[in-house]
Amino acid sequence: MTHQRFTIAGSTLSLLKTGEQGIVTRIASMDETVIHKLRSMGVVPGVTVTVAQRSPQCVIQVGSHQFALSSSTAKAIYLRLHQAPVPANAIEQLNQFAIACLKKFTTGRTHAPQPLCSSGNSR
Repeated sequence: MTHQRFTIAGSTLSLLKTGEQGIVTRIASMDETVIHKLRSMGVVPGVTVTVAQRSPQCVIQVGSHQFALSSSTAKAIYLRLHQAPVPANAIEQLNQFAIACLKKFTTGRTHAPQPLCSSGNSR
């Protein structure tokens, strides 16, 4: 029995959760019918695919189109996970959290906690 693995380099589409995205890196199928079907859907290396539904059948979104896939077809699609963008205020939120933690542990000391990193804004 072979086990599917998730790696940083990639994963099969069948391992992604609803709402997750990936960029197609390869199609691992020897069946020309499957390869042709995926190409006609626009599922080719370099294209971003989103899992729209996992059950009862896997449904993917490619651009503005949705397609239902069999489980074997979903296992043939390998993706590099698409990272969600970092929110614009994430660094500021991290700094505020770090300062609050430092204040808790430095109560009674004479120096004020400093931000861990800069958000790029001049002070």
